Amino acid sequence: MIRNPFEKQPHPSISSERQKEKTPSSPSPETPHDEQSLDVVPAKNVPGFTGLEVAYTLEKKHVQGKPRPSHNEDSALADPATGLMGVFDGLGGGPGGAKASAMASHVLPDFFLEERTRQALRAPEEVRGDLRAYLQKQTNEYIKLRPDPSAFPQEISALNADRQRMLAVLEQDTELSEKTLALLSTFKEMGLSVEITGGQTTACTGFVHQSADGTHYAVIANVGDSAALVLDSDGRIEQITHDDSLLNGLLESRGLSPEKLLEMKRDPAKQHNLPTFRDGILRMKLSPISYYQLSVTTMRTVGGEGHPSLTIRELSPGDTLIFCTDGVIDKYETMPTDQTTADDAISKMTDLDELASTFRSDAPFKSRVNELRLEASFRQSYKLTDDIAIVAARLKEE
Repeated sequence: MIRNPFEKQPHPSISSERQKEKTPSSPSPETPHDEQSLDVVPAKNVPGFTGLEVAYTLEKKHVQGKPRPSHNEDSALADPATGLMGVFDGLGGGPGGAKASAMASHVLPDFFLEERTRQALRAPEEVRGDLRAYLQKQTNEYIKLRPDPSAFPQEISALNADRQRMLAVLEQDTELSEKTLALLSTFKEMGLSVEITGGQTTACTGFVHQSADGTHYAVIANVGDSAALVLDSDGRIEQITHDDSLLNGLLESRGLSPEKLLEMKRDPAKQHNLPTFRDGILRMKLSPISYYQLSVTTMRTVGGEGHPSLTIRELSPGDTLIFCTDGVIDKYETMPTDQTTADDAISKMTDLDELASTFRSDAPFKSRVNELRLEASFRQSYKLTDDIAIVAARLKEE
């Protein structure tokens, strides 16, 4: 089922409260995609999520001395009918990126429901077998990016251990297995729909599942350089999704050394010769690129190349799951000082603790989401300006 993403129709993720809200200078949007034309969508609560407090916000990028673009290329999804949440970041500039992200966020819930029905009709062992095969493929693709896999024993061992951990969780819960495979399967259909727009988009999306024993799991499928983070009830934060940016790919494959990284960050406009990826394999053919260019390039997209990576993370009451596009996460990238070492350039690349500071307050939840958007929109880092989309979900205290 493919719908026109811009037709004037209600959507399950739009509550009556949300439809009535508007910014003072703009008309009230009739669909979630109309919100992409607004300069700012102040944080809004989305009711209907079982056991969760959910809010989202959007903001167009600031262009110094120029009016803001006509559309935000980022889109947000918070759909209580399916439990799906996530963010999408369109690529390509102009209206193409906005259309691509809007299409992806619009069709995903319908495709997910169709896939949920299909997976529920299959034998549980078939579903688990497909998940085992998918996770093995994910491991194989990770290894493929390494020119000499034998040089990465610790990384590959950790990846295999994480794969086994996720399989153990999935094999204990048939419903969770069906929902997880349904989410992964929707990316192919979503990609075909996005291709119609002529654009591409990232997608970081998932759901929170409660197992029969009361344990909650965040299940995230990610393509591109948007991110999902977990802030636990003790105030500790970590990024739980894999970053498909070219920068991260070069760092993981050791095509970019810590010393070279620090040199590039000290002079981000200067062109440097770096290895390139072709057909997913690191090639030693050198291509000139600046750090500014490197920091905005992603290796995988919906509507382009790439299958989603899967993350499953247990949540405790009071934990907050945060989806954000790179317009947020990149604003917290640290810039080197005279004391910064090559090791620091990697180990202290992103100040996630500073990002989390906006949530360490007693303010209403949507106010904390608003504060993160406001701070990210005005922070100075290598990505001088970008669109913003944030969806946050807090697991309520029992």
